[in-house]
Amino acid sequence: MIRPLTALMALGLAAPAVAQDAQFRELSLVDGRTLVVTVLATEAIGMRVALPQGEMLIGFDMLKNMSTSTLEAYEAQPPWQVYVDAPSGHDVSPLLGKLPGVQVTAVGEVGPGMTESSAAAAAACDGDLSCIGQHVEPGTWVMTVSQTDTGVDLMCQLAGTRTRGALRGLEDTSAALWGAAHELLGLTVTGSPPKAGVKRPVRTASVRQPAKRSPFVPLPGYAAMGSDPARVAAAWGVVLPAATAWVGVVGSASQTPVEHIALGLSGVYAITVATNVALAPRGPVVSVTPLPGGAGLTVGLRR
Repeated sequence: MIRPLTALMALGLAAPAVAQDAQFRELSLVDGRTLVVTVLATEAIGMRVALPQGEMLIGFDMLKNMSTSTLEAYEAQPPWQVYVDAPSGHDVSPLLGKLPGVQVTAVGEVGPGMTESSAAAAAACDGDLSCIGQHVEPGTWVMTVSQTDTGVDLMCQLAGTRTRGALRGLEDTSAALWGAAHELLGLTVTGSPPKAGVKRPVRTASVRQPAKRSPFVPLPGYAAMGSDPARVAAAWGVVLPAATAWVGVVGSASQTPVEHIALGLSGVYAITVATNVALAPRGPVVSVTPLPGGAGLTVGLRR
């Protein structure tokens, strides 16, 4: 029984090695957006990712689907369109315009996806966020700015969706408005506002790549932790049933409890490490072969 079982294990473990490099991921969100990102880390409530506009934390409740993507798709993403309605003296457009991958248009002007009539209709909304959102294309950001007795109020909505936010009573300073603009667009605030005339560079896919982890740590998916949750889940899906089957088989074949424990632990270790190596980014091809007489497993690596 041991030889057929281990042969099946070898086939199942070697197959993931031909999977595509998962550095780039296409995320479909529940609000209709599709983003191509690189995964920086997996946190308790979501995934921290990098995209041309900067960094953002995408909650698991916002994630609808995820698949592999490419550098070409990452770099081909169009800029985010943001229509801003703000009174004179409190316009955040210059600050928003310094964000990489963001194109800012004042409400009332003809911008992407707008006609002269729709631009005039949006201007007639007199700063009403929902009204303006009816005259721009779905998936376009709309931001309004107003001055109150307690400070500056910023409101933001992704047109055609329920994604919206508001920050009230802000200080009328570049630092406060810079942080508020990031937060309303779902971005992580990084540093202070750029100086006048300076636009922050577009975020490249190679920045802050997760540190490499050794695949020889006997924890399923360890080599992909913090960078690729899909590979971590796949590793657990391979190791748990394979290890359970292995322990059951060596239990019936062992002569003593000590032999059972030794064969069981060595087999589970080999299965886990082989899976980690196979599922590690750009990992080598892995083969698992039973020793003569069913005494154990050998793991072969081929780059």
